[in-house]
Amino acid sequence: MIRIVGLQRSAHPDGEFVLLQNQGLIRECPRGHVVLSDGAIQAGELDCGAYVFQSLEPIPTGAYILLRTGHGDDRWIRSKDGALVYVVFARRNAPLWPECYGGLHVLHTQHSFVEREPVCVG
Repeated sequence: MIRIVGLQRSAHPDGEFVLLQNQGLIRECPRGHVVLSDGAIQAGELDCGAYVFQSLEPIPTGAYILLRTGHGDDRWIRSKDGALVYVVFARRNAPLWPECYGGLHVLHTQHSFVEREPVCVG
């Protein structure tokens, strides 16, 4: 279960981040998870105040995800205290949540459906 454990707002995208942690008992892939502000919910749009994870990287139990708003290459690092951190960049030119007062949420994928190719028997 991936949860938000910290938020750093900034007027500049390079100084803004959300810190998440896999607090579940198994590795979890962040693909399809959404970090979403109350403002994005009220506006009904995902252009600002929301980020959808695309990474298929499995996140071990207890490891962190550092979602940075600015530009860079996604990578694994170790924190100063030795914790494993997967750094993900939203690649945005403007802050995602500089003034999002109220809640910031993580939406998890609950179910996926993939249409299958028809099978011809015979």
